[in-house]
Amino acid sequence: MYPTWVSLGTSVNSSGSELYPFFHSSGRLYFSSDRPGSSGGLDIYFTQEIDGSWVTPTHLPPPFNSGSDDFAFIADDLIESGFFTSNRDRNDDIYGFITMVPKYAGCDTLRENNYCFVFYETGAYNLDTVPFSYEWDMGDGTRIRSVEADYCFKEPGDYMVQLNVIDKLTGEIQFSQASHLIEVREIEQAYINAADTSFVGENVRFDGLRTNLPGFTVGEYLWNFDDGNIATGAEVMNRFTSPGRYQIQLVVKSIPDNQGNVREACISKPVVILER
Repeated sequence: MYPTWVSLGTSVNSSGSELYPFFHSSGRLYFSSDRPGSSGGLDIYFTQEIDGSWVTPTHLPPPFNSGSDDFAFIADDLIESGFFTSNRDRNDDIYGFITMVPKYAGCDTLRENNYCFVFYETGAYNLDTVPFSYEWDMGDGTRIRSVEADYCFKEPGDYMVQLNVIDKLTGEIQFSQASHLIEVREIEQAYINAADTSFVGENVRFDGLRTNLPGFTVGEYLWNFDDGNIATGAEVMNRFTSPGRYQIQLVVKSIPDNQGNVREACISKPVVILER
């Protein structure tokens, strides 16, 4: 039985030749092509499949591409080092590269805080036949008339939630059926606040202001945007020039303690950049 061959379509294949495919663990497909617009001969490009479609290939900048043939690109998992072949010095020679942009292995993936709960009381009575009803007092000024309530708190805090029995005629509380102290907490992690999706050429805002690491006083914020750009600071901007899925990394470093020790925490968040 033979496998089924499927063309990647006109977004990847051109009127020229597409050669030397290398599928990276990040999901990027690197290849060489002599398509119109290349620097000369074969140039190295990469593309990525997003929502079932391959995005327009990105042309790697110099020194990867030159006026000669550049091809057979490979890289390690973090794209920190790798090799490619070029005949820029007349012979087909292998070149190695090491990136100066730091990228961390083993970064935690950002988890979104969830302040939502389902409230119900197992010992609640059926009040359908009497002039009373249940009302949940959420401890933040919100009241919900129901024996079961789905509710999302707006922010972290301690909330005394009470289930009261209400007289339907007077609206007064007859007695409290149950009470619960609900502790709503943020996840202890470095935090990347940014849009999940944006567009090529737009300034995308990132900040780490909601970082929650008890006992950890942040002294430095280091950003890697997975496109060759880096930045420092609690609030930064980046403009992506190519579509794709980018794994954004934020490394926070603490101020030195009395012994000069610096702690670090790393978090990552995927951001999808689309063409308009």
